[in-house]
Amino acid sequence: MMDKAHEDQLTHHLRYEHDVLNHAHEFLTHTVFAQERKDWFKRQAAIIAFWVSARSLIEFYERQQPHNPSASDYTRVPFHPNFQLKKSAPADANYSKEFSELVTLQVTHLKLERVIDAKEKLGGYDLDRVKEALDRTSRRFLSELSDEAREVWNRPRTAQAIAIDGSLASASLQSVTYTSTLDGPVIISPLTTPTRK
Repeated sequence: MMDKAHEDQLTHHLRYEHDVLNHAHEFLTHTVFAQERKDWFKRQAAIIAFWVSARSLIEFYERQQPHNPSASDYTRVPFHPNFQLKKSAPADANYSKEFSELVTLQVTHLKLERVIDAKEKLGGYDLDRVKEALDRTSRRFLSELSDEAREVWNRPRTAQAIAIDGSLASASLQSVTYTSTLDGPVIISPLTTPTRK
């Protein structure tokens, strides 16, 4: 029987990482957000959100974190995504590096090995390639779920959200509508507003 930690990884955290990836990709590529992308902070936040979620998902699907759940924990047979994601030309200096390593070298600023040459950086083409690869991989993963994992995946889910209206003093739990980009709407249970003393 699947333990609670593995259930949470499958039903909440995997969906969360895909949702962050998908929404960040939409923000960075869709013309409707062109004006908002001019804001340096929003653009940088979306870039970081995309690549950190991409790295987390690649590691989950490739089982690069031996002490954390991975895709193979939930499938009928060991899961091998075969991403073949490496930096492409003209970035010859990084050609053989795995994407998860390139993401770390580019997104993490406090590293001497950080990629600073613009032609060596991950760009829009890489963004689309990684998004498409992760979309294909997630579809394949969901098609290969074990019977137990499929039952857990298909259970109705509840979610909580904290709404902050200007300051932490007015924070309260709210019932919100949330739609996962992986499989449709999440059922939200009614929440109560906490009282303050």
